[in-house]
Amino acid sequence: MADERRLPADPEIVAYATQGAFFTVYDCLDIGKVKVEVATYERGQGQTARAVAYLDAADLRPLVHALKAGQFEALFGGRFESFGGSQRQGSVESRILRLEHDPGEGGRFSRFPLRLTVTNGPGKLTPNGAITPAGEPAARVSIRFPLLDLLRLLLEVEAYLDAYLAANVERLRSERAALEATLTYVRSDEYVMRVAREELNKVQPGDHRVVVITRAAPPATPVPTPTPAGAPVASSNW
Repeated sequence: MADERRLPADPEIVAYATQGAFFTVYDCLDIGKVKVEVATYERGQGQTARAVAYLDAADLRPLVHALKAGQFEALFGGRFESFGGSQRQGSVESRILRLEHDPGEGGRFSRFPLRLTVTNGPGKLTPNGAITPAGEPAARVSIRFPLLDLLRLLLEVEAYLDAYLAANVERLRSERAALEATLTYVRSDEYVMRVAREELNKVQPGDHRVVVITRAAPPATPVPTPTPAGAPVASSNW
C-alpha cells in the first residue's frame, strides 16, 4: 500500500463545476496517483460535503480509452471501481472511487449519464495489506457528467500524465549521461594517476617526491610601551 501522506497543496490538473458540485483532479504523480476530489455546495451555505480518493495513473489510461472508444459498458460492465485508503495513527480510512453509467429511470439523466461517486469512511486491513470499507461511510459525494465533458477532462489529465512522464524520461537521460561521463573519467589513466599522487602518495619512476615541512612561527616578543617624558612613574612600597 502506497504512503499517501502528502503536503497540503498538490498542483491542480483540471477542475469542473456544475450547479451544485465541484470536481477537481490534482497531481500526486510522485506516488503514481492522481487525487480526485468531489465536493457539493449550496448557495448561501458554501460547501456541504467533500470526499477524496486516489486513482492509480496506470488505471487512468484504460478508463480514458474505454470511454473514447465507446467500450465502457463492454470492458467495465458499466461500472469502474477503485478501492484504496490509508492508515494513520492506528486508524484506517477507506476511499472508494466509482464511475457508473446510470441514465436514471426512464432516461431521467440521459444528458448526464455518467455518475462519479467518491466515498470516504472507516476501513479495515485485509490479510494482503489492502483496505476495505468497515461500517457506514463518513462521506459519499457524487457528481454527474455528460460523456463529452468527462472525456475532455480525462483526456486533459492523460495529456498531463504524458508530459510528466516525458519530463521524467528527459531527466533520467540527463542523469544517465552524467553518470556515464563520471564512469568514463574514473576509468581513465588521468583519474588513476591523480588518486595515486594526491591520495595514496605514489610517484612514477623518475619522479621525485617533495615533502614540504612547515614550522610553527616563534611567539612574538612583546614591545614595551615608552613612558612619555614628564609623566608620573607609578611606584610601590615594599
